[in-house]
Amino acid sequence: MKNIFLDSSVWIDHFMQVKKECTDLVENQYHPLFTSILSLYEVKRRLLRLGIPKSQVRKNLQYICQTSFIFHINKRLLYKAVDLSLTHQLGAVDSIIYASTLTKNAKLYSSDNDFRGLQEVTLIA
Repeated sequence: MKNIFLDSSVWIDHFMQVKKECTDLVENQYHPLFTSILSLYEVKRRLLRLGIPKSQVRKNLQYICQTSFIFHINKRLLYKAVDLSLTHQLGAVDSIIYASTLTKNAKLYSSDNDFRGLQEVTLIA
């Protein structure tokens, strides 16, 4: 069974009820879900900017932590992310999330076009 790594865009689309496929991924209990600790930052920031009340944002972040394994950053991961960033022209956060995905031998699901064409990535249109 392949691990599933969720990018912040999937969580945001799920909470905003934008894409059914994102909700299906989040609510699918057949595969372990992983989320980068950096995605917590991105989700919180985006939801607050969209005007979602802080109390609801807090509940959403708790939900992420309860339904997925939070993947933390270490020095080895950062070094791998630098190489991936240079190879694939990814920004810092995206390269760390992609490196995390590969480290967990997972498949990354995202709505972010910056990941287009990368191995082990499924883009949700």
